[in-house]
Amino acid sequence: MAAEGGVDELSELGLDELLKVKVLKVYGVSRYEQDAHEAPAQVTVVDAEEIRHHDYRLLSDLLKGVAGLYVTDDHNYRYLGYRGFSVPSDYNTRVLIMIDGVRLNDEVYHQAPIGFDFPLDLRLVERVEIVRGPSQAVYGNNAFLLVINVITRIPPGVLKTETELAGDTTGAFSARATAGGPVSRGGGGLLVSGSFYGAPGQDLYFPAFDTPATNHGVAHDSDFARSASAFLKFNSAKFSLLGGYLHNLKGIPTGAWGTTFNDNASRTSDDRFFGDLSYHAVESPAGVLKLRAYLNGYNYSGTYSYRPVSIDYDHSHSTTLGAEVVGNLVLPANHILAAGVDYRHSLRVEQGDSKGFHDDRTVEEVGLFVQDEHRPFQSLILTGSLRYDRLSQGLDSWSPKAAVVWLPTSELALKYLFGRSFRAPNAYERYYSADPYRANPDLREEVMYSNELVADLQLDGPWRATVTGFQYDYQGLITTYIDGDGFFRLKNAGTMRSRGIETEVSGAWENWSGGFGYTYQNSLLYEGSTTHPPNSPHHLMKLRLAREFLARKVVLSGELQYTSRLGTLSPGASVAPYLLGNLTLLVKDLALKGLDLSLSLRNIFDTTYSQPGGNEHLPVSSIPQEGISAGVRATYRF
Repeated sequence: MAAEGGVDELSELGLDELLKVKVLKVYGVSRYEQDAHEAPAQVTVVDAEEIRHHDYRLLSDLLKGVAGLYVTDDHNYRYLGYRGFSVPSDYNTRVLIMIDGVRLNDEVYHQAPIGFDFPLDLRLVERVEIVRGPSQAVYGNNAFLLVINVITRIPPGVLKTETELAGDTTGAFSARATAGGPVSRGGGGLLVSGSFYGAPGQDLYFPAFDTPATNHGVAHDSDFARSASAFLKFNSAKFSLLGGYLHNLKGIPTGAWGTTFNDNASRTSDDRFFGDLSYHAVESPAGVLKLRAYLNGYNYSGTYSYRPVSIDYDHSHSTTLGAEVVGNLVLPANHILAAGVDYRHSLRVEQGDSKGFHDDRTVEEVGLFVQDEHRPFQSLILTGSLRYDRLSQGLDSWSPKAAVVWLPTSELALKYLFGRSFRAPNAYERYYSADPYRANPDLREEVMYSNELVADLQLDGPWRATVTGFQYDYQGLITTYIDGDGFFRLKNAGTMRSRGIETEVSGAWENWSGGFGYTYQNSLLYEGSTTHPPNSPHHLMKLRLAREFLARKVVLSGELQYTSRLGTLSPGASVAPYLLGNLTLLVKDLALKGLDLSLSLRNIFDTTYSQPGGNEHLPVSSIPQEGISAGVRATYRF
């Protein structure tokens, strides 16, 4: 890893040198570094160079371009789908999001932030590791479908400062200032950064609200977003310290929850804060031992306008302290033993509203895991993992995982992956009780069994191709129903089976680089059924290309993303397939060294399309999305 976070030093290398150093290593699969080609999971890595080339601003923008993943935007939060599974408005509870290994999912909703509520500017990211399939056996709750580990830049070895300004034709504006450098002779480094973003949002047309009383169905100025964030990271030989804070204010333009349409008083506010202190007690070829203590906090408030009758409010707060001890040991006979213990204590898990509902409790969770990686032959790797989780809500679960990796040649890896994962119900699902909803504290965990066959071809340089066949079986999915008393309740009643095949190719040739992904999947609500769940596309296609000019000083990058028809929550209704295109021109060292300028076009075909909404949007079942926009970003490093 480059001393300055990889971006500055690698950008000075020629293409031949870059191909030699670009070795794909991942940490997030087993909690220790290993070759992605041999790891007991399928992993996609998006690095800082790709983030710059495609001018990704939000984590959700990055994830949209990854094979098998898709994003739904209801103009309040963004929701991640994976291989056909995406319950509208589920708050990403089945995905674990981490920054440098620090859990971000809160303790009220277990929400994984990927949109405006993600508390880190992507220009501070070294790489993003997307670990596919269940990782419950290593990480515990919420690692149900995916683990996404966002790894931040290392503080630079010399004093560096960055300033950045960006804007686009929708009226959005952002600014960032970052500084970093050494702070001690012992090799310690510090990185600090602050960012701001503001946008009025685009005008959106909703046919269901097309009446004179609601301004002919056009939402003006109610799709606004404003956020501010700060980040700090300190590294030394033994210690690392990081912390971050985000305040995000987002308007709700959709009339969700029956609110008054096009009233910009309806809004949500998210505050996220996190901190981590890690001590690398042992770090040697024979083994690693790491101790960590961390803080994870989340405050939410919602304002919902029913004017002229009333304005209602709801809120939630959670503050969690955690500690973990994780290590691995290289043993004789080609064994690598990894083990760890995680403990989390939520001091406050509170939710309430202006109508009198209030619930406040503490939550404790402890998990222990062990994993053995054994190589009986040079061409065969056997990995077994087992984790036990105990939750204070009276839930406990065992999560096994097994992998067989066969290397018939040094370039080809054939993998069989099996896992059992669980997702415990969150406090919102178990205890929220305000009209028209009623609590169900007896909810149990959801369970998923996964089977995957992967062929991973890794050629010289950066060329990599994977083909994956998968079957996921879900049991006890938490679903909403209307009880005999007319109230909405939740129960463990849902089942589903997803089957499919996925291909992903990435590489570089001369001045070209890029990747292609295609996923076909078929999800059915139960075995033998012909009913598909909502928001579950059969086909996903992703293509990205980048072309370098003038000794890598100019980069032209493009993306194409195709999503097939999506069912909605309204019976028999669906949204049409859509094709999106993005184009970015990046010019490095424009006029003077360190000044970069990027010009971007989003939705270049000006595609008119919609995405499924959640229960809160009904009778509106589809949410219109934004049209074409152009943006500019200027970054100066000195």
